[in-house]
Amino acid sequence: MKEIVVSRDSWHYRLVEKVCGRPHDDICGYTRDVAWSLFVLSVGVAVACGVVASFADMFAWIAAMIATMQWIDPDQSAVFALILVIFVSVIGLMLAMIVIAKQRAEKLRKSQSFVVEAFDAWKNKWCCKITVKD
Repeated sequence: MKEIVVSRDSWHYRLVEKVCGRPHDDICGYTRDVAWSLFVLSVGVAVACGVVASFADMFAWIAAMIATMQWIDPDQSAVFALILVIFVSVIGLMLAMIVIAKQRAEKLRKSQSFVVEAFDAWKNKWCCKITVKD
């Protein structure tokens, strides 16, 4: 049976190690670990975005009151806060994609990626062992 080598420096291994602790030693369990870790990460990002949006709304409300020198209903500043959060999020995502693309260009590997191996194992209905290398 085929054996897959996973690097300790790969994004998916580090993510699974942080969220799940010790990853499974076969491709099926490891794929579930990666999926669970991505789910936990996405929930964390959603909560963080909600907190940032709340603070941005408060900031926009205070900034609007300072700019107009009068009391403004907090609901009126929500549109500005939404636009601000979307703008900052898009810029942050673009910068993250650029950094990730540069890192990936430097680390091109000759072996297949984890995603390709996991899909191949799922499609062919077999679970091979994983060895972790430094």
